[in-house]
Amino acid sequence: MAEIMEKALKGQRKALEYLYKKNKQNVFYVAKCLLLEENRAERAAVRTFESLLEERASWKMKTEEEFSNAAIQTLVSHCKSAAIQKNYKAFRIPQNRNFRISETGTYDGARGERDFVLNGLSDLQRFAFVLRALCGYDVGQMADVLKISDKILSAVLEEEKGNVEKLMEAAGKTGEGSYERLVNELREMEKDLLVSQKAEEKILAMVKEAAGREQRKRKTGVVFAGVAFLACVCVAAFLSFGPESGQEQKKSEAETKAYGTEGSKNSGTYADIEIQDYGKVTIKLDADAAPVSVENFIRLANDGFYDGLTFHRIMEGFMMQGGDPNGNGMGGSDETIVGEFAENGYENPLSHVRGAVAMARSKYYNSASSQFYIVQEDSLFLDGSYAVFGNVTEGMEIVDAICESSEPTDNNGTIPAEKQPVITSVTIRAE
Repeated sequence: MAEIMEKALKGQRKALEYLYKKNKQNVFYVAKCLLLEENRAERAAVRTFESLLEERASWKMKTEEEFSNAAIQTLVSHCKSAAIQKNYKAFRIPQNRNFRISETGTYDGARGERDFVLNGLSDLQRFAFVLRALCGYDVGQMADVLKISDKILSAVLEEEKGNVEKLMEAAGKTGEGSYERLVNELREMEKDLLVSQKAEEKILAMVKEAAGREQRKRKTGVVFAGVAFLACVCVAAFLSFGPESGQEQKKSEAETKAYGTEGSKNSGTYADIEIQDYGKVTIKLDADAAPVSVENFIRLANDGFYDGLTFHRIMEGFMMQGGDPNGNGMGGSDETIVGEFAENGYENPLSHVRGAVAMARSKYYNSASSQFYIVQEDSLFLDGSYAVFGNVTEGMEIVDAICESSEPTDNNGTIPAEKQPVITSVTIRAE
């Protein structure tokens, strides 16, 4: 009902709890089918509701159905990130574009047919199958949420039925309609899913906190309304007698200071990153697309923050990440900045194409600090989730050399401290 959404938009606790309880079964079940591992699926589902609550002020949903759709879209994004964190090649497209499975493995009966089939599909195949079977997505909807082209997804779906039937046959379920039987079973098993008490308590606590913040906000607004009015009157009186040129001068000085160098707010600002034993990578900064990220990067560079730091996380065919004073992905500068990307309510037209430069962050949208990454190969699935703030104009061959020679110790791209490429300096210049 529209009334529920109206109350939820106002931060009323009962309405928010209603939306969670109405959608929790579906969200947790889809997460389990996408990620297979219960703990990882539960974390993705909890993070989904956390994200929705964090973004409540920018909700555009008017109906409960739109909320349910938004919940699944948010979930898929988190699940995809979780899959890539486990295996950065999870959504790599085969060069021959062949999505037909060649091996099925042996069915030992320890797992049910559903889990055997889902495990037998690649990550991309499984995501497409689940989104079509459980969520009713068509190719266009999948392309939007997975950030993968219609053409690729069409090729995946062309092989879907044959792949599923082949896996069903390996599990001893042959005959006409085995695909349809699995789909029906998949849908029915949602009813048996139980959300853990720990996850339930965590989400309900977040709902309570979100509602409490809104209530405190309204009370604060009432208390300070009169004070704000009087302050506005005083400021207006002061400005009417103040020198206009002096105000403009202060504004100009403030803008120049914020961007670190005169003219760096325009499209002609560059960052030269010198990397020991490799050479220089030049980045063109785009303050029109991500002004806060650019300002932050320039400030840190001008302060010498990046000098001597390293690239601690490198994945060939994906990206290289650096700018952490701890050298392990856990550190940053003293300040965090807002995340300038679509999921956080910011328009950012830049895409994660080869050479894109973006801010790294934790699971929290506004947690970016000093860490950044350079994309080696198109990674469009990250679009809308991370703030791209520039692109490499010179030195991609250096990025390639670093990525190709890296020897990570795990699937997350961790590079031993003694082998991490060192950033000699970052120099900001305007042209």
